[in-house]
Amino acid sequence: MEELTVKEQKTSYVIGGFIVCSAIFLLVMEILFHAEVIPVWIYLMILAIFLSGILLCMEGRNRRLEVKGERLCYVNLLRKRKEFKLQDIGFVNAAWDVQRGQDYLRLYDKSGQKICGLAFRMKNAYSFFTYLYDNGITIDTAKDTGTALSDVTSQQQMETDDIAKLTEKIYGETALQLKEWMEKNRKLDAQFQYGFAEYASAGMEKGKMPPGYSCMLEIYVKKEGSFVRDRKGKLVSMTFPVIYMRRSSSVSDKYKLCYNKDYSRKIAEALDILAEYLPRHKFTLSESGISHDLKNIVEK
Repeated sequence: MEELTVKEQKTSYVIGGFIVCSAIFLLVMEILFHAEVIPVWIYLMILAIFLSGILLCMEGRNRRLEVKGERLCYVNLLRKRKEFKLQDIGFVNAAWDVQRGQDYLRLYDKSGQKICGLAFRMKNAYSFFTYLYDNGITIDTAKDTGTALSDVTSQQQMETDDIAKLTEKIYGETALQLKEWMEKNRKLDAQFQYGFAEYASAGMEKGKMPPGYSCMLEIYVKKEGSFVRDRKGKLVSMTFPVIYMRRSSSVSDKYKLCYNKDYSRKIAEALDILAEYLPRHKFTLSESGISHDLKNIVEK
């Protein structure tokens, strides 16, 4: 059973305490050194600063969301509790992009009424977002919200029987991407050796995936038929986890087999970086390369 608590970071206490102390300091300075009668608006300003610090401390202490399996409980800064179940959540609005100033995770019920609002700056908020996604809650993310949330929503659950068909599709699309890149960057005279490699922390049985299983798309850079190594002797390569078993936050499954449906974009980004990286560095060529086989199709 999934259990976690989304709550404010300890920095809330620090900032809130600093604001309270600052307000008290200003009040003392005004009383001691103000030559004339202190205007009321100064008292009001200091009071507002003091109260804002108190509210921040209360938020850090009280505001939280408790998750125990399918049961959830939101507590606001005034300690008012709101209990609900996972099934009561209709959809979620989420955005997390520090550069754009976007940081919110809002829960709504099936009638569109807001249940509660959280933020990704809070402790365990990202884990809670994964919990919502794994349990099939509809998630509406803001456009251009960054890669942090898309790394979760791009994970698609799949069945073992679909691995062969999916890897065949990925291999074909990768071949086209690499061909286009080589035509666009002919001056680099680079070639590629690529395919799938499987890894697991335990032995693999037919039709069964161990918890540590991963299927990686590995792309190695070659030139004139030899492998390219950097100045430290490492092979110049790109590795992408496309299929893997991961721990699920779902209330029904402990582990689930997933594939990353955003693989094509990640490959394109890596190739763009490679096009800038190769001309700026010196390399050596090596006949020896990888010691394991790369597969065109992974069959289970």
